[in-house]
Amino acid sequence: MLDSLGLPDTPMARRDNDKDDEVTLPKGLVLVAGGLFAIGAGFFVFNYVFALLFMLFKATVALGMIAGGGYLGYKLLTRDRALGEGESSRRKALPPADDFERKMRELEAMEKALDAEISGR
Repeated sequence: MLDSLGLPDTPMARRDNDKDDEVTLPKGLVLVAGGLFAIGAGFFVFNYVFALLFMLFKATVALGMIAGGGYLGYKLLTRDRALGEGESSRRKALPPADDFERKMRELEAMEKALDAEISGR
């Protein structure tokens, strides 16, 4: 029935008189333009991400320098009060010797009491 109308048996059949060369050039140009756009978009995204990371790095370094300066200033202003320097720091860090001796006497008394209790059983 389709033959009587002059149509091919398959609706999408390829005809011999189609000129693919006329269609290939525009398709190729669109393909090249799309590829160039994709490459440009990729470079744009890479540049944006790199700039963002570099900006964060610069901010971190700047804050680190400010914090370091503040720490050094604090150390300079509180030099004599800090632990770890001179005789005064040893007095602050360690308890008095009589306190240690008193605690040792208490421990020895407890030990003797426990020994007496154990030996009494």
